[in-house]
Amino acid sequence: MNKKIVIGIPVMDLHELTGQTLSTSASYLSDRKNTSFVIVDNNSKKIYKQPPSGELQIDLIHNKENLGYYYPLLQLYKKYPKADYIGLMHNDAVIFQDGWDDIIRREFDKDPRLAVVGLFGWQQVTRSAKNELPIGKIYWPFNVDVPKQKPNYSQYHRRVHKLTPALTLDSLFMVFRREVIPMLAIDKNITISHGYDKIWSLRLNQAGHHVAVLGIPFQHKGGSDKDLPMRLMFKEWFDKRWEVNSPVEYVYDIAFFETQVLVVNEFRDRGKMIPCRIDDKYKIKKYGKT
Repeated sequence: MNKKIVIGIPVMDLHELTGQTLSTSASYLSDRKNTSFVIVDNNSKKIYKQPPSGELQIDLIHNKENLGYYYPLLQLYKKYPKADYIGLMHNDAVIFQDGWDDIIRREFDKDPRLAVVGLFGWQQVTRSAKNELPIGKIYWPFNVDVPKQKPNYSQYHRRVHKLTPALTLDSLFMVFRREVIPMLAIDKNITISHGYDKIWSLRLNQAGHHVAVLGIPFQHKGGSDKDLPMRLMFKEWFDKRWEVNSPVEYVYDIAFFETQVLVVNEFRDRGKMIPCRIDDKYKIKKYGKT
């Protein structure tokens, strides 16, 4: 029997977009019986409803407050004790690879040290996010290559076509081996969004586990950040927990600060980060000028 994969999709409204992207990604599955999706509804104005009979059936977790994107991973871990692999997926991500669920199972089976896989990530960490080289097999809207009007991505993005070691992953899509989730130390104080995808990846690398990008084709529609008042959500979340009038930029600064501080121990000097990269054998080395 195939090992069970459970993937959670945290949402706050935008249910039409969620339904569209979910049905497309699900159409490429090999084993629907052992690959399931869970909508984690973060107190939407209208609760997500099951699709009509005959379409893809999903589970639903309804939170009475907005618990953000990362905390639901712990909810899934507790609710599905028989799941071998548990993940998170943006509601605006679409996967275009036949049998992508079996590819995930196969990669985890081949490498017992593989802790998490994603669709998009980075092989190095530097003092400036602008200098990081993202890797993945991304298609922009309408399933085409990166257009010229996106110079940052067309210049720096590197496409990979097979499992590739990564220092950090993007939260767009992350699937974890069940056993490593307690290492992530998730609680309700975790940030609502941004930052912990890198922090978790670095923490797992630091513990000697493997982190990798799958190298399968996907599309990021960008719906959540574009259509939801995400910046306002960040500010409300931080104000509620720290009782400070945090400007939005401060929220982002906190996330990136935590990311840069938590770097592999041997690549820190008096608390400051030393740029590092990972090679094809999961070896971490100094990268560029320090």
